[in-house]
Amino acid sequence: MESTLRRYSDTLRITGMGVIVFGLWSIIRTLLSFAFVDNYLEKVGINVQDPFVEKLTIAMLIFILAADIAIRLKVGLDAVNEGKGKTRGLFYVIAAAVLFVPAGVLSFVTYCRDIFSGTSSVSAVYDAVSGLIVETTSLITSIEMLYSAVRVKLLRKNAEVK
Repeated sequence: MESTLRRYSDTLRITGMGVIVFGLWSIIRTLLSFAFVDNYLEKVGINVQDPFVEKLTIAMLIFILAADIAIRLKVGLDAVNEGKGKTRGLFYVIAAAVLFVPAGVLSFVTYCRDIFSGTSSVSAVYDAVSGLIVETTSLITSIEMLYSAVRVKLLRKNAEVK
């Protein structure tokens, strides 16, 4: 039982770091898109004519990105700490289950739709395939973190009972 706990604890630490890295990547990707893609808001389906509304939209996107990285940082650090043997609450497990997994599945479906729709340019398909690879990896990391977190918590609980 001790080796199983150690294995799941190691996996929990690694996947916790993965959650943090994917959060940082999403911020970097978004900032690079703003910097290098002309009319980025229009390309993602947000059509704004008024400059004030455009600035407000950008501010809301920045707020959402900040909230996303804050949650990912909290979840990732809690997973790392739990993997190191420090008992954490259930917030990070619930947040991953409620936020990351459904968002990952939705992104996966969206990228697949973009790839197989047949209406995209070759460049857009390449972008969608690379996005699909990253999102799939992020989704697998989140699911693996959830599974390891539950296993670690159950194994520790069983060890306390004995």
